[in-house]
Amino acid sequence: MAGLFFDHLGESVRLHESVDFSPVRVSRGMPLLGPGSSTLSHRKSHTRAAFVMSAFGDSMGGAVHHDDPDSIVVRYGAYGICSPPKPGLVTSGTQLMLFTADALIRNRIGQNSRTGALRELRHAYLRWFKTQLALEPNRGTAKFYLEDSDPGWLAQMPQMRQVRLSEPCVTSSLRQGANGTLESPVNSNATGVALTRVTPIGLVFGPSEAFWLAARAAAFTNGHPVACYASAALAHLLADLSAGNPMTLAIESLTNSFRGRVEAYSVITHIRDAARRAEKTPRQLKVLEEISRDSAADQVLASAVYCFLSDPDLSRASWSLALAANHSGPSALTCSVTGALLGAWHGANVINRRWLARMELIRAIVQVADDLSDAFDGMFNASDEAAYPVMTN
Repeated sequence: MAGLFFDHLGESVRLHESVDFSPVRVSRGMPLLGPGSSTLSHRKSHTRAAFVMSAFGDSMGGAVHHDDPDSIVVRYGAYGICSPPKPGLVTSGTQLMLFTADALIRNRIGQNSRTGALRELRHAYLRWFKTQLALEPNRGTAKFYLEDSDPGWLAQMPQMRQVRLSEPCVTSSLRQGANGTLESPVNSNATGVALTRVTPIGLVFGPSEAFWLAARAAAFTNGHPVACYASAALAHLLADLSAGNPMTLAIESLTNSFRGRVEAYSVITHIRDAARRAEKTPRQLKVLEEISRDSAADQVLASAVYCFLSDPDLSRASWSLALAANHSGPSALTCSVTGALLGAWHGANVINRRWLARMELIRAIVQVADDLSDAFDGMFNASDEAAYPVMTN
Protein backbone atom coordinates (compact mmCIF):
# COMPACT_ATOMS: atom_id res chain seq x y z
CA MET A 1 0.00 0.00 0.00
CA ALA A 2 3.03 2.30 0.00
CA GLY A 3 2.89 2.91 -3.74
CA LEU A 4 0.55 4.69 -6.10
CA PHE A 5 -3.17 4.61 -5.29
CA PHE A 6 -5.66 3.19 -7.04
CA ASP A 7 -6.29 2.13 -10.61
CA HIS A 8 -9.35 -0.06 -10.17
CA LEU A 9 -12.11 1.98 -8.53
CA GLY A 10 -15.41 2.50 -10.28
CA GLU A 11 -16.26 5.79 -11.95
CA SER A 12 -18.58 8.35 -10.43
CA VAL A 13 -21.97 8.77 -12.02
CA ARG A 14 -24.64 11.42 -12.23
CA LEU A 15 -26.55 11.59 -8.97
CA HIS A 16 -29.62 13.56 -9.89
CA GLU A 17 -30.58 11.67 -13.04
CA SER A 18 -31.41 8.28 -11.53
CA VAL A 19 -31.45 8.39 -7.74
CA ASP A 20 -34.56 9.05 -5.66
CA PHE A 21 -33.89 11.67 -3.02
CA SER A 22 -37.36 12.63 -1.93
CA PRO A 23 -37.03 14.93 1.03
CA VAL A 24 -37.61 13.86 4.59
CA ARG A 25 -38.29 16.06 7.55
CA VAL A 26 -39.75 15.32 10.93
CA SER A 27 -42.71 17.34 12.13
CA ARG A 28 -44.06 16.34 15.53
CA GLY A 29 -42.09 13.12 15.16
CA MET A 30 -43.48 12.10 11.76
CA PRO A 31 -41.60 12.18 8.43
CA LEU A 32 -42.93 14.38 5.66
CA LEU A 33 -42.27 13.05 2.18
CA GLY A 34 -42.43 14.86 -1.13
CA PRO A 35 -41.02 14.84 -4.64
CA GLY A 36 -37.31 15.33 -5.19
CA SER A 37 -35.78 18.02 -7.38
CA SER A 38 -35.02 16.93 -10.93
CA THR A 39 -32.76 19.91 -11.66
CA LEU A 40 -30.29 21.47 -9.29
CA SER A 41 -29.10 25.04 -9.04
CA HIS A 42 -25.35 25.58 -8.87
CA ARG A 43 -25.42 26.17 -5.12
CA LYS A 44 -27.68 23.19 -4.47
CA SER A 45 -25.56 20.86 -6.61
CA HIS A 46 -22.31 21.81 -4.88
CA THR A 47 -23.79 21.98 -1.38
CA ARG A 48 -25.47 18.61 -1.75
CA ALA A 49 -22.27 17.08 -3.12
CA ALA A 50 -20.11 18.49 -0.32
CA PHE A 51 -22.47 17.12 2.33
CA VAL A 52 -22.80 13.66 0.77
CA MET A 53 -19.11 13.28 -0.12
CA SER A 54 -18.13 14.41 3.37
CA ALA A 55 -20.43 11.75 4.82
CA PHE A 56 -18.95 9.12 2.50
CA GLY A 57 -15.49 10.07 3.71
CA ASP A 58 -16.57 10.15 7.34
CA SER A 59 -17.94 6.63 7.05
CA MET A 60 -14.89 5.27 5.23
CA GLY A 61 -12.37 6.95 7.49
CA GLY A 62 -14.34 6.27 10.63
CA ALA A 63 -14.16 2.54 9.97
CA VAL A 64 -10.33 2.64 10.08
CA HIS A 65 -9.69 5.72 12.24
CA HIS A 66 -6.04 5.67 13.41
CA ASP A 67 -5.56 2.07 12.19
CA ASP A 68 -2.20 1.29 10.63
CA PRO A 69 -2.17 0.46 6.88
CA ASP A 70 -1.14 -3.15 7.42
CA SER A 71 -4.12 -3.87 9.65
CA ILE A 72 -6.40 -2.16 7.11
CA VAL A 73 -5.10 -4.53 4.43
CA VAL A 74 -5.81 -7.51 6.63
CA ARG A 75 -9.42 -6.37 7.10
CA TYR A 76 -10.23 -5.04 3.64
CA GLY A 77 -7.81 -6.64 1.20
CA ALA A 78 -4.76 -5.50 -0.74
CA TYR A 79 -6.19 -2.10 -1.71
CA GLY A 80 -7.52 -1.29 1.75
CA ILE A 81 -10.91 0.32 2.27
CA CYS A 82 -12.17 1.74 -1.04
CA SER A 83 -15.82 2.54 -0.31
CA PRO A 84 -18.09 3.18 2.67
CA PRO A 85 -18.69 -0.02 4.65
CA LYS A 86 -22.08 -1.69 4.93
CA PRO A 87 -23.79 -0.15 6.81
CA GLY A 88 -22.18 3.23 6.20
CA LEU A 89 -22.25 4.65 9.71
CA VAL A 90 -21.15 8.23 10.26
CA THR A 91 -19.34 9.78 13.21
CA SER A 92 -20.24 12.79 15.32
CA GLY A 93 -18.53 14.93 12.68
CA THR A 94 -21.38 14.42 10.22
CA GLN A 95 -23.98 14.82 12.95
CA LEU A 96 -22.50 18.17 13.94
CA MET A 97 -22.20 19.23 10.29
CA LEU A 98 -25.98 18.84 10.01
CA PHE A 99 -26.54 20.84 13.18
CA THR A 100 -24.29 23.60 11.83
CA ALA A 101 -26.47 23.80 8.74
CA ASP A 102 -29.59 23.80 10.93
CA ALA A 103 -28.21 26.82 12.80
CA LEU A 104 -27.35 28.71 9.61
CA ILE A 105 -30.86 28.14 8.26
CA ARG A 106 -32.46 29.39 11.48
CA ASN A 107 -30.30 32.49 11.44
CA ARG A 108 -31.11 33.15 7.80
CA ILE A 109 -34.82 32.98 8.57
CA GLY A 110 -34.55 35.04 11.73
CA GLN A 111 -31.95 37.62 12.72
CA ASN A 112 -29.65 37.05 9.71
CA SER A 113 -26.61 38.59 11.37
CA ARG A 114 -23.17 37.62 12.64
CA THR A 115 -24.39 37.80 16.21
CA GLY A 116 -27.42 35.69 15.37
CA ALA A 117 -25.32 33.12 13.54
CA LEU A 118 -22.99 32.64 16.49
CA ARG A 119 -25.90 32.35 18.90
CA GLU A 120 -27.68 29.81 16.71
CA LEU A 121 -24.49 27.80 16.21
CA ARG A 122 -23.81 27.63 19.94
CA HIS A 123 -27.31 26.44 20.71
CA ALA A 124 -27.29 23.97 17.82
CA TYR A 125 -24.20 22.31 19.27
CA LEU A 126 -25.85 22.22 22.68
CA ARG A 127 -28.90 20.55 21.15
CA TRP A 128 -26.63 17.93 19.57
CA PHE A 129 -24.94 17.37 22.93
CA LYS A 130 -28.29 16.76 24.56
CA THR A 131 -29.28 14.19 21.92
CA GLN A 132 -25.99 12.36 22.33
CA LEU A 133 -25.59 12.15 26.06
CA ALA A 134 -29.06 12.77 27.50
CA LEU A 135 -27.48 15.52 29.59
CA GLU A 136 -28.07 19.24 29.66
CA PRO A 137 -25.25 21.80 29.71
CA ASN A 138 -24.88 23.17 33.20
CA ARG A 139 -25.02 26.87 32.32
CA GLY A 140 -28.30 28.60 33.08
CA THR A 141 -29.20 30.32 29.80
CA ALA A 142 -28.32 27.29 27.71
CA LYS A 143 -30.31 24.97 29.94
CA PHE A 144 -33.31 27.28 29.84
CA TYR A 145 -33.17 27.37 26.06
CA LEU A 146 -32.93 23.61 25.69
CA GLU A 147 -35.88 23.07 27.99
CA ASP A 148 -38.21 25.70 26.54
CA SER A 149 -37.47 25.77 22.80
CA ASP A 150 -38.54 23.56 19.91
CA PRO A 151 -35.49 21.45 19.05
CA GLY A 152 -36.61 21.05 15.45
CA TRP A 153 -36.98 17.96 13.27
CA LEU A 154 -33.28 17.12 13.06
CA ALA A 155 -32.81 16.68 16.80
CA GLN A 156 -35.84 14.38 16.90
CA MET A 157 -34.40 11.83 14.48
CA PRO A 158 -33.58 8.54 16.28
CA GLN A 159 -30.31 8.20 14.34
CA MET A 160 -29.12 11.46 15.82
CA ARG A 161 -29.25 9.91 19.26
CA GLN A 162 -26.63 7.35 18.35
CA VAL A 163 -23.39 8.05 20.23
CA ARG A 164 -20.52 7.98 17.75
CA LEU A 165 -16.82 8.71 17.60
CA SER A 166 -16.18 12.13 19.15
CA GLU A 167 -13.30 13.86 20.90
CA PRO A 168 -13.47 14.51 24.66
CA CYS A 169 -12.73 18.20 24.08
CA VAL A 170 -16.05 18.53 22.24
CA THR A 171 -18.23 16.93 24.87
CA SER A 172 -16.40 18.53 27.78
CA SER A 173 -16.70 22.00 26.23
CA LEU A 174 -20.37 21.54 25.44
CA ARG A 175 -21.04 20.18 28.91
CA GLN A 176 -19.81 23.52 30.25
CA GLY A 177 -22.06 25.50 27.91
CA ALA A 178 -19.93 26.02 24.77
CA ASN A 179 -18.64 29.40 25.88
CA GLY A 180 -15.25 29.32 24.17
CA THR A 181 -14.20 32.28 22.01
CA LEU A 182 -11.08 33.31 20.14
CA GLU A 183 -10.40 35.90 22.84
CA SER A 184 -11.15 33.56 25.78
CA PRO A 185 -10.13 30.02 24.73
CA VAL A 186 -12.04 27.18 26.32
CA ASN A 187 -8.97 24.90 26.25
CA SER A 188 -5.69 24.43 24.37
CA ASN A 189 -6.92 21.68 22.06
CA ALA A 190 -5.44 21.88 18.55
CA THR A 191 -7.06 18.80 16.99
CA GLY A 192 -9.09 18.92 13.80
CA VAL A 193 -12.41 17.81 15.26
CA ALA A 194 -14.13 21.07 14.28
CA LEU A 195 -13.20 20.80 10.60
CA THR A 196 -16.06 18.64 9.35
CA ARG A 197 -18.72 20.58 11.21
CA VAL A 198 -17.81 23.96 9.66
CA THR A 199 -18.31 22.62 6.11
CA PRO A 200 -21.75 24.26 5.65
CA ILE A 201 -20.33 27.69 6.47
CA GLY A 202 -18.03 27.59 3.46
CA LEU A 203 -20.88 26.67 1.12
CA VAL A 204 -23.17 29.65 1.72
CA PHE A 205 -20.85 32.56 2.52
CA GLY A 206 -18.07 34.27 0.62
CA PRO A 207 -14.47 33.39 1.56
CA SER A 208 -13.88 36.26 3.99
CA GLU A 209 -17.16 35.88 5.86
CA ALA A 210 -16.79 32.10 5.92
CA PHE A 211 -13.29 32.50 7.38
CA TRP A 212 -14.57 34.82 10.12
CA LEU A 213 -17.53 32.67 11.16
CA ALA A 214 -15.82 29.26 10.96
CA ALA A 215 -12.99 30.33 13.25
CA ARG A 216 -15.52 31.33 15.89
CA ALA A 217 -17.63 28.21 15.39
CA ALA A 218 -14.55 26.10 16.07
CA ALA A 219 -13.66 28.15 19.15
CA PHE A 220 -16.75 26.90 20.99
CA THR A 221 -14.93 23.60 21.58
CA ASN A 222 -11.30 24.06 20.49
CA GLY A 223 -9.20 26.79 22.04
CA HIS A 224 -5.94 26.52 20.15
CA PRO A 225 -5.48 29.06 17.32
CA VAL A 226 -4.39 26.28 14.96
CA ALA A 227 -7.71 24.46 15.42
CA CYS A 228 -9.77 27.62 14.98
CA TYR A 229 -7.92 28.95 11.94
CA ALA A 230 -7.61 25.58 10.23
CA SER A 231 -11.42 25.45 10.39
CA ALA A 232 -11.52 28.98 9.03
CA ALA A 233 -9.14 27.97 6.24
CA LEU A 234 -11.32 25.02 5.25
CA ALA A 235 -14.42 27.23 5.05
CA HIS A 236 -12.46 29.74 2.95
CA LEU A 237 -11.29 27.00 0.55
CA LEU A 238 -14.81 25.57 0.24
CA ALA A 239 -16.21 29.01 -0.57
CA ASP A 240 -13.67 29.46 -3.36
CA LEU A 241 -14.03 25.94 -4.74
CA SER A 242 -17.82 26.04 -4.79
CA ALA A 243 -17.62 29.35 -6.66
CA GLY A 244 -15.55 27.71 -9.39
CA ASN A 245 -12.07 28.83 -8.35
CA PRO A 246 -9.48 26.02 -8.63
CA MET A 247 -7.55 24.93 -5.56
CA THR A 248 -4.33 26.66 -6.59
CA LEU A 249 -6.09 30.03 -6.75
CA ALA A 250 -8.04 29.26 -3.58
CA ILE A 251 -4.80 28.65 -1.70
CA GLU A 252 -3.32 31.91 -2.96
CA SER A 253 -6.42 33.77 -1.84
CA LEU A 254 -6.31 32.04 1.53
CA THR A 255 -2.67 33.03 2.02
CA ASN A 256 -3.72 36.67 2.19
CA SER A 257 -6.10 35.89 5.05
CA PHE A 258 -3.22 34.55 7.12
CA ARG A 259 -0.98 37.57 6.86
CA GLY A 260 -0.20 38.74 10.37
CA ARG A 261 -1.68 35.65 12.06
CA VAL A 262 1.60 34.42 13.50
CA GLU A 263 -0.13 32.20 16.06
CA ALA A 264 -1.66 30.05 13.33
CA TYR A 265 0.61 30.55 10.34
CA SER A 266 1.47 26.84 10.37
CA VAL A 267 -1.97 26.27 8.84
CA ILE A 268 -1.18 27.97 5.55
CA THR A 269 2.41 26.70 5.61
CA HIS A 270 1.22 23.08 5.80
CA ILE A 271 -1.40 23.63 3.10
CA ARG A 272 1.10 25.13 0.66
CA ASP A 273 3.58 22.35 1.36
CA ALA A 274 0.90 19.71 0.76
CA ALA A 275 0.01 21.33 -2.57
CA ARG A 276 3.65 21.23 -3.68
CA ARG A 277 3.95 17.60 -2.65
CA ALA A 278 0.78 16.67 -4.54
CA GLU A 279 2.17 18.25 -7.70
CA LYS A 280 5.51 16.49 -7.35
CA THR A 281 4.53 13.08 -5.90
CA PRO A 282 0.76 12.51 -5.99
CA ARG A 283 -1.09 9.46 -4.61
CA GLN A 284 1.76 8.34 -2.34
CA LEU A 285 0.70 6.89 0.98
CA LYS A 286 4.18 7.47 2.34
CA VAL A 287 3.93 11.18 1.57
CA LEU A 288 0.51 11.36 3.19
CA GLU A 289 1.90 9.73 6.32
CA GLU A 290 4.61 12.39 6.45
CA ILE A 291 2.07 15.19 6.17
CA SER A 292 -0.34 13.68 8.71
CA ARG A 293 1.94 13.16 11.69
CA ASP A 294 -0.82 13.60 14.29
CA SER A 295 -4.36 14.87 14.74
CA ALA A 296 -3.50 18.58 14.76
CA ALA A 297 -5.98 20.53 12.64
CA ASP A 298 -3.37 22.08 10.34
CA GLN A 299 -2.01 18.64 9.45
CA VAL A 300 -5.48 17.15 8.93
CA LEU A 301 -6.44 19.93 6.54
CA ALA A 302 -3.11 19.74 4.71
CA SER A 303 -3.57 15.98 4.34
CA ALA A 304 -7.01 16.51 2.81
CA VAL A 305 -5.60 19.09 0.39
CA TYR A 306 -2.91 16.61 -0.64
CA CYS A 307 -5.50 13.90 -1.27
CA PHE A 308 -7.73 16.30 -3.21
CA LEU A 309 -4.91 17.51 -5.43
CA SER A 310 -3.54 14.00 -5.96
CA ASP A 311 -6.63 13.15 -8.05
CA PRO A 312 -8.76 16.27 -8.59
CA ASP A 313 -10.39 14.87 -11.75
CA LEU A 314 -14.09 14.04 -11.50
CA SER A 315 -13.69 10.44 -12.65
CA ARG A 316 -11.05 9.70 -9.99
CA ALA A 317 -12.62 11.30 -6.94
CA SER A 318 -13.05 7.87 -5.34
CA TRP A 319 -9.28 7.47 -5.45
CA SER A 320 -8.79 10.61 -3.38
CA LEU A 321 -11.21 9.32 -0.74
CA ALA A 322 -9.48 5.95 -0.64
CA LEU A 323 -6.08 7.55 -0.19
CA ALA A 324 -7.42 9.72 2.64
CA ALA A 325 -8.93 6.72 4.42
CA ASN A 326 -6.04 4.29 4.26
CA HIS A 327 -3.38 6.06 6.28
CA SER A 328 -2.56 5.64 9.95
CA GLY A 329 -3.70 9.07 11.08
CA PRO A 330 -7.15 10.52 11.88
CA SER A 331 -8.81 8.99 8.84
CA ALA A 332 -12.38 10.01 9.71
CA LEU A 333 -11.38 13.67 9.74
CA THR A 334 -9.04 13.54 6.76
CA CYS A 335 -11.44 11.59 4.57
CA SER A 336 -14.52 13.66 5.44
CA VAL A 337 -12.68 16.92 4.70
CA THR A 338 -11.36 15.46 1.43
CA GLY A 339 -14.92 14.56 0.51
CA ALA A 340 -16.18 18.05 1.29
CA LEU A 341 -13.49 19.58 -0.92
CA LEU A 342 -14.30 17.21 -3.78
CA GLY A 343 -18.03 17.88 -3.54
CA ALA A 344 -17.62 21.65 -3.35
CA TRP A 345 -15.45 21.61 -6.47
CA HIS A 346 -17.26 19.10 -8.69
CA GLY A 347 -20.90 19.37 -7.66
CA ALA A 348 -23.45 16.55 -7.65
CA ASN A 349 -21.93 14.65 -10.57
CA VAL A 350 -19.07 13.52 -8.32
CA ILE A 351 -21.29 11.41 -6.07
CA ASN A 352 -21.03 7.66 -6.59
CA ARG A 353 -24.66 6.52 -6.52
CA ARG A 354 -23.64 2.90 -5.80
CA TRP A 355 -22.71 3.98 -2.29
CA LEU A 356 -25.90 5.81 -1.40
CA ALA A 357 -28.13 2.95 -0.30
CA ARG A 358 -25.65 1.79 2.35
CA MET A 359 -25.34 5.19 4.06
CA GLU A 360 -27.23 5.96 7.24
CA LEU A 361 -28.96 9.35 7.41
CA ILE A 362 -28.51 9.84 3.66
CA ARG A 363 -31.96 11.31 3.09
CA ALA A 364 -31.58 13.65 6.05
CA ILE A 365 -28.14 14.69 4.79
CA VAL A 366 -29.55 15.57 1.38
CA GLN A 367 -32.60 17.26 2.92
CA VAL A 368 -30.52 19.53 5.13
CA ALA A 369 -28.12 20.35 2.29
CA ASP A 370 -31.02 21.27 0.01
CA ASP A 371 -32.76 23.28 2.74
CA LEU A 372 -29.55 25.20 3.38
CA SER A 373 -29.25 26.03 -0.31
CA ASP A 374 -32.90 27.03 -0.59
CA ALA A 375 -32.74 29.22 2.50
CA PHE A 376 -29.78 31.18 1.13
CA ASP A 377 -31.25 31.33 -2.38
CA GLY A 378 -34.51 32.81 -1.11
CA MET A 379 -36.51 29.70 -1.99
CA PHE A 380 -38.03 29.01 1.44
CA ASN A 381 -41.79 29.20 2.03
CA ALA A 382 -43.72 29.32 5.30
CA SER A 383 -43.85 25.54 5.56
CA ASP A 384 -40.09 25.28 5.10
CA GLU A 385 -39.47 27.93 7.73
CA ALA A 386 -41.68 26.11 10.23
CA ALA A 387 -39.25 23.17 10.10
CA TYR A 388 -36.50 25.41 11.54
CA PRO A 389 -37.98 27.29 14.52
CA VAL A 390 -36.15 30.51 15.25
CA MET A 391 -35.05 31.34 18.79
CA THR A 392 -37.25 33.87 20.55
CA ASN A 393 -35.47 34.21 23.88
